[in-house]
Amino acid sequence: MPEDVSRWVIEFEGCAEESPECHAGFFGVARESEPGLSVEVRVTAQIEGLLARLLGKESLTAKDREAILSVAGRHLIEDCLSRAGKVDPVLLLTSEIFRSHGAERRLLHECGLL
Repeated sequence: MPEDVSRWVIEFEGCAEESPECHAGFFGVARESEPGLSVEVRVTAQIEGLLARLLGKESLTAKDREAILSVAGRHLIEDCLSRAGKVDPVLLLTSEIFRSHGAERRLLHECGLL
């Protein structure tokens, strides 16, 4: 049964300190009075290459990655919560998030990169 994601608070906490290039970002995830948890979202090389090409670049900058992680990571966490009612502590941003046609461009627009 799908989870009501509106009951969850998902907050982007920034890039991982050990990743100055911002290949990973952290989110605080909590529901009502329950204890919160930290979720790490990582970008795969495949997705990074795809998004860089859409932006006309060879590679993404740390600022690009941070913008993408903050938006796409939230979508990924919401998707996990709505389908399974829970989220793993480490998630990979893979092609799964781009299931619908044009999702990559919509994401880049939402991030303010296009």
